Amino acid sequence: MGMGVAIQEMWEHSNSYHDRLQTMLRGMLKQGLGLASGPHSSFIPYHVDAVTLQPFGDGWQDEMAIGRVIEGTFRSLNNLLEHLHQSFFFYLLMQKERFVSIGTYLPSAMLVAANFTIMAIALWVKSGQPEVREVITEKTETAEEAGKVALPNPHVTVERDLFLPLVLVAACQFAGVVPLYLFNHLSESALIPAFIFFTILSAILPFLLSSILHNSTTSTTTQQYHLIRSFSLLLLGMFLSSLATLNFSLAFLVGVFSAPLTFVRPCPNSPLKWLSMVVLSG
Repeated sequence: MGMGVAIQEMWEHSNSYHDRLQTMLRGMLKQGLGLASGPHSSFIPYHVDAVTLQPFGDGWQDEMAIGRVIEGTFRSLNNLLEHLHQSFFFYLLMQKERFVSIGTYLPSAMLVAANFTIMAIALWVKSGQPEVREVITEKTETAEEAGKVALPNPHVTVERDLFLPLVLVAACQFAGVVPLYLFNHLSESALIPAFIFFTILSAILPFLLSSILHNSTTSTTTQQYHLIRSFSLLLLGMFLSSLATLNFSLAFLVGVFSAPLTFVRPCPNSPLKWLSMVVLSG
């Protein structure tokens, strides 16, 4: 019928690699952030499949042509659903005739999630090893023999203190029920202030907990720090793996922005500590 078709507001699509990538990234960004891209977004909470057709540009077509476009679009979607086995949301559109299937893009999110799982296993193994302590000999003949390092026996495993790490990680996870309940029961006028409050609280709470653990009367051991990180990264990897099958874009974005958590280390230096806090908060 001589009508051009564009998706994700890519009005001029040359079918090049750059345009296909930009179209796919626009769709992923809207899906990951939960942005409403049209009237059809209002039907998502009710599990109703919907599509928005928006005319653009100048043309000679009349209302009859628009009606034929709507009819042809729904017929095409109906046939497409049969070919895709009712799972069209597993495909990312790059152009009106090109898409990426779940078997192609899902491994990328799984690799991001595997990063946290592998690091969690490494920290678990490290927590069972005895700490390396520097031993200074009483009589030193040369400067090279002034300090010696007692290497731990790799076959010796120390007992892990699991109570504090398990309680802390479990409490942080179950604390997420509070904003979930409030956001589902607050009035519309209170949603924005509540969102701002929980955003600030989520940024400050990790630093408060870290200060409390560091300055507590019963000093937190290095092993407990390793276990806290291990359990946290393990849960993060599990959640991202499950989320990737439901909302790939959100899982991929969360995984990429959470990657610096893998390299978190205790910082005794105050300026370096505050710098890492700013980077992780951003």
